[in-house]
Amino acid sequence: MEKSTFKRRLMFVVCMLMCGLSIQAADDGLITDQIIIDKLVAGTLPQRISSDEKNLITNLKINGEINGTDLRLIREMAGPSVQGGYVVEGHLSILDLSDARIVSGGDYYYQDYDYWEDPVYHFTKENEIGYNAFSGCDRLTSVTLPSCLTEIGYKAFSGCYNLTNVTFPSCPFSIGYEAFAACGFKSLTLPPNLTIKDSNAFSHCQNLTSVTFSSGFTLTGNGTFWGCGNLANVTFPSSLTSIGDNAFSSCGFKTLTLPPNITRIGESAFYSCENLKSLTLSPSLTSIGDNAFAQWDNLLRTLTIPSGLTSIDSLMYGITDFDRYIPHSIFPHKIRTVYVAWQTPIPAGRFFDDFYDLSMCTLYVPLGTKQAYSGTEVWREFGEIKEYDVSGVDKVDNHSEAKEVSRYSLDGQLLFAPVKGLNIVRYSDGSIKKVVVN
Repeated sequence: MEKSTFKRRLMFVVCMLMCGLSIQAADDGLITDQIIIDKLVAGTLPQRISSDEKNLITNLKINGEINGTDLRLIREMAGPSVQGGYVVEGHLSILDLSDARIVSGGDYYYQDYDYWEDPVYHFTKENEIGYNAFSGCDRLTSVTLPSCLTEIGYKAFSGCYNLTNVTFPSCPFSIGYEAFAACGFKSLTLPPNLTIKDSNAFSHCQNLTSVTFSSGFTLTGNGTFWGCGNLANVTFPSSLTSIGDNAFSSCGFKTLTLPPNITRIGESAFYSCENLKSLTLSPSLTSIGDNAFAQWDNLLRTLTIPSGLTSIDSLMYGITDFDRYIPHSIFPHKIRTVYVAWQTPIPAGRFFDDFYDLSMCTLYVPLGTKQAYSGTEVWREFGEIKEYDVSGVDKVDNHSEAKEVSRYSLDGQLLFAPVKGLNIVRYSDGSIKKVVVN
């Protein structure tokens, strides 16, 4: 009887302990409700949030002014110390600064070292998220930026690996070097009032799959999306006229159609986009920088060169030890079909280099120009030269396997959707035909 009673009591204790452990696992004491700090006076956030609460708050909204002292605390709440490389116990995930204003003053919020290993201290500036302000805050998942912001500085959010959502201000502002490098974005919609003034603003965001640019946006910063290996879908505004150097280098595009008003593509802009199979260049294009489409994985088969190009004399150089000093063409080596629209052949220079077997390719030229191309250096090296109607008329019998890759009006304007009347449709197999849209 006593043994039975003891066993029951033991089981009861064990069950209670297990329940206690379960409760502890399910509830680690984190404060998940939004904490609102209202009418904050700059430099007083440490007095408004106790040391016991600091590491438990997960959702914070600040109304009022923030200086370096406050930012220093916010960094610790979001996981990194003031030295940047050291992890602390904070769990701040959601930060709302929409009604906050960053002001100068207070303690330094970040410390690094110069060339001589002397400490360098960084302080806040008016309406600016400064140097490394939130760098390494890998607990952050969502940030709403101040409405009066003017600049997001050097590496301000770099290394925020779990940051998937940023609400940008409506006022004009700029983004500095690597401001959001290696963040966790899956998709981005960039406002029209944004200026990307420095390099690599969103570089190495490996989870990023889609980007939408607002009307009026200008993409001039170099390396803006460099190394975003999963970026496969970009919505370009029709107003875009230029793409900067290395802007989309090593991205994950499979198909790419550039908007009709693009006149310039910078050096290495789409370098090493290894998955690209279909490319439609802008009819307004006049300049392609060196290496713009180089080092692809030889998936592209069909290329249409717009008639507006005035120069295609570009070189690129390999990056492997084997071919470091071997010149290569601006485009990859397994293209099998090339369309040109010049009535008079322009000098091809080294657009197709000595290592490119043009005998494997078919060249389509405007009606009545075959003889001229057959007698011109480089162009005459194509295995076959055929004439076609540059308006887009080419008889096509079967498109059962081919997919539409681009669509134009009769005057050469790129269409982003079927438009009533006669449309010129180009397919993934390189064929083109007229389609009547009622």
